[in-house]
Amino acid sequence: MSEFVESVLNIQQRQKNVVLRMMDLNQDPGTAPAVVWKVLIYDGHCQEILSPLLTVLDTRKKGITLRMSLFDDRSRIADASAVYFVHPSKEAIDKIASDCAAGLYDSMYINFSSSVSRELLEQLALKTSQSISASRISKVGCCVELLLSCSRSMISIATLCRWSPGCSL
Repeated sequence: MSEFVESVLNIQQRQKNVVLRMMDLNQDPGTAPAVVWKVLIYDGHCQEILSPLLTVLDTRKKGITLRMSLFDDRSRIADASAVYFVHPSKEAIDKIASDCAAGLYDSMYINFSSSVSRELLEQLALKTSQSISASRISKVGCCVELLLSCSRSMISIATLCRWSPGCSL
């Protein structure tokens, strides 16, 4: 098999590239600035996506100094940017809006693991505008990478089902 075909079929590498780009603040490859020190915030769903993809060294190379759960208690980190990687849910939106209002990070880059509804985006906009903290949000994006890649050519949809309301696998 040619190197090109192999790279296209390597699900895990493709997913890893998406996540690494997210850690480069979603800038085009080659245009990312010098290493910017950041905090990675994730929920349980996204932790399952990240675990088989990246080592701590991989995240350090992208400027991630801390990796923390969205729902853990966290203190303010002055002059830090936060990269959020979360499954779109009301609870995640509420927590992100709360972090924003508390001023935990100077700038926030919010990445959802799947398509996010207009209703949830409006909820985030409303909550951050009410707390006059919307300016802390630098970018909102969607990775559309729902699957847990167990190896370079195998994925798990059972994990996805656990995080999706109404799924009956």
